[in-house]
Amino acid sequence: MSFPKLIFILFFAPILFLSCSREEIITIEETTIDSTISKPLKTANIKVYHFITFDSKNPRKFREFISKITKLAKQKNGKILTKGISGNCVERKCSKVNFVIEFDSSSSGNLFFKNYKRSLDFLSKNITKNLSYIVSSSETIPELIFNEDIKTKAYVIAKINVTSREKLDNFYSTPAAISLIESNGNYMVLDPNQQCRIGKCPKSMVLIGFESTNNLRKWYFSETYQSIIPIRLSATAGGGVFLTD
Repeated sequence: MSFPKLIFILFFAPILFLSCSREEIITIEETTIDSTISKPLKTANIKVYHFITFDSKNPRKFREFISKITKLAKQKNGKILTKGISGNCVERKCSKVNFVIEFDSSSSGNLFFKNYKRSLDFLSKNITKNLSYIVSSSETIPELIFNEDIKTKAYVIAKINVTSREKLDNFYSTPAAISLIESNGNYMVLDPNQQCRIGKCPKSMVLIGFESTNNLRKWYFSETYQSIIPIRLSATAGGGVFLTD
């Protein structure tokens, strides 16, 4: 394993589920590294992500509401990464629609949200149920593990509520991070300071990007990653994991 990957495992894997002390010493492949070494954060090109997830209450107006969100996002310079409609809910219960909108700044995102509240909030209450609106940032992503050459087109959208930090720290976070790095996945959102703007929100949203649906599925359904999923499920509650097409 290369030195950059070791550094990544040391500093980033604990952030994956917001659960690990930065001063912990982690032993990987019989090599112990002191985690007090500083880690560079992704200070350049920080993105803001708005997650809007919901189920349908009025099927006749459902597509109309989705169309209005799409139009508003484009008007306010938001990039829709996915609507999260087509794909698979592979764990627990997922929302029918999982919008992920990327903004270049918090001000652009806030302008979108202001207009959403003004023009779509009332409509959403008549059309949707279980709606949650969450704002996160890529600011906490270590620069070392963000590969700008990966043009993401397929996504893992996960809602995480940690119940056992110790179990995740000791048995899940490190092998999960290694498997993702080796599969050329990009961590895009792991934000301990996310904002819940509307509804009942999970403690943490996780967004992971891949260049293709094929790469995403190869990673998720690989023997390596499948073997550690039960550990994560036993250390978290509620939420769901959705794989986009």
